[in-house]
Formats: sequence, C-alpha cells, structure tokens
Amino acid sequence: YALHDGVLSYGATTKWDAAVGSFSPDGALMGVPVNGNVQVLYYNQVIYDELGLSVPDTWDDLYANAKKIAEAKGIYGFVPRAARDSIVYNITPYIFSHDAAFFRVTGPGQAAIGLNTTGGLAALKTYLKMSGEDVAPPNPGAIAQGELIQLLSTGKAAQAIAVIAAWGALENPNESRVVGQMSASLIPAGPGGTHASSAGHWVAGIPKNVSAERQRAALAFLDWFQSQALQVKYVEAGGVPVRGDLAETGLGTNNSYRFLGAYSANAANAVMGLPFAAAAEASDAMALHFNRAVIGEESPEVALNAAAEALAGILEQNGFTVTRQPDL
Repeated sequence: YALHDGVLSYGATTKWDAAVGSFSPDGALMGVPVNGNVQVLYYNQVIYDELGLSVPDTWDDLYANAKKIAEAKGIYGFVPRAARDSIVYNITPYIFSHDAAFFRVTGPGQAAIGLNTTGGLAALKTYLKMSGEDVAPPNPGAIAQGELIQLLSTGKAAQAIAVIAAWGALENPNESRVVGQMSASLIPAGPGGTHASSAGHWVAGIPKNVSAERQRAALAFLDWFQSQALQVKYVEAGGVPVRGDLAETGLGTNNSYRFLGAYSANAANAVMGLPFAAAAEASDAMALHFNRAVIGEESPEVALNAAAEALAGILEQNGFTVTRQPDL
C-alpha cells in the first residue's frame, strides 16, 4: 500500500526504519497523515499594506518588519512561542534554516549532535533577537500557543510563527478582532537560503490486534480520507489538510482559504526535529536550557552546550552511539 499522490510525507515521517531507529524514506509505511499541522509565518496584511512592508525572505527581513511595526503602530511586532512546553517546537525552523539540527541520524543506531555548532548558535541568537523587548511582548519565556494566538487575534501583535490550525481562530468573528486581516507565508530562510518548518502532524495507523474485517474497514476509511475531493470538503469544514495540491482546486481562488499556498510551501519544508522514540524526553531536556536563554538565565553558548549534552545522554540511553561536538 502507498499513500495517494499529492499526500504530504512531512519529511518521510510516515515511514519508520526499525534498523536505523528513525524515520526514513526507505522505511516501512506505518500510517496515513490525518492532520497536517505545520508552522507558518502569520502577518497582518492590513498593517503590511499600510506601512508598505514586503513579505520577509530572511530572518533579518522579519526583524526589520517587526521593528517598523512596533515603532509605527505601538503594538508587538512579533510574538515568539518561548514557554518551556512550546519552545523546542517553535525554535525548530530557526535551527534547521541555519543548516543546523538537534541531531542527525548517521547510520543504524548512530547519531551526530548538530546543536552546539556555529549554525546552532546563530539560530539561537536569531531566536533571542526575535524575542527581544524592542519587538516582542514582555516575559516572552511565558508565552505558549494560547497566549500567542490571543495576541494575534486581539490585534495586539502583528506577526508570529504558529501552527496552521490557528487560522480558524483568527478568522472566527466570535474569537478574533482581525478577521480577514491576516495572511500566511513561507517561514523566512536562514543565511544559506534554507527554509524549514516544524512537522506537527498526526498520523493514523491500524492496530494489528483487531479483526481482519475491522482492519479492512479502517484502511478503506483512510484511503477515502486521502482523496482530493474529500480533502476539499475537510478544509471547508475547518480541518487541516494532508495534501499539498489543494491550492490547485477551487479552494485556491477562495479568499477564505488564502492560507493554502503558505501551508503547502511550509509543509514541503517540514522537518521532524527529534526523529527517535524518546523525542518527548529529549524535548523537555532541551527546552529547559532554551527557555533559560530567552529569560536571560543562561548565555546562548551555555544553553546550547547544556542542551546538546542532555540530548546526547538521552540518545545514548536509547541505544545510539553518539558523536558529540566540542563545547562552544
């Protein structure tokens, strides 16, 4: 069985290579994506038009726009999602767009830490710059997803990197003061031109311990769910799609679904930052240090060294032979 043409793979994260201990394009298909929640750049189009701003291509462009908005409008130019339970997911595009990584699988049971590197340091410094008091709200280390969406929807902030699922709240007149004002785009590129987004999708699988009849019924449902016609209806009902070709349908000319181009572009660049079974544990360990860097308790170098060491230890506990980087 294979996924339908047009269904996104989110960095091959529907396939698992048991020999390597990670996702792989050559792995076994384990399920069907059912919710394609990736991050995109949100920006207030009305403010952009008023100030003559262009969609940012780079992180420097994004910061420049944020500064202009904060100075001209007296609102927050950008909102990070830097709370401890959110920051690893939110910082992933910064890390990977700077051609760094938390770690890379280099072979069966082998991993190389890619965090406390020149690229990783540049990425964290960029994140801290976008969290600074000149563009961001006070106490950014306490901002999680709910607070971020609230700041955008109340018009107190003009830009943020957030999940595509936030679109519904921003367009809901019962929840938002910026209905019809927001746009979405590709997350900015790093110095080498690399774009990245965070894969945050859900994948549905079929249990082995249910009857063959129920397995066949489940597969029939998942097969139907992937179809382009169904996915159009799914988006119209408020769902997050799993196909990258819906902008080519009638939805693409409907202003209500103007996020589709940005969604597809970011989904094509989506990465699973922690592609191993102990990802949740590793995320918690690194988040402590990233958050401390944001709130000023650790320097970027100290935070990256500590996060890298914690990640290496968890990888080793889970059977990986780890190549470490020298401390910054």
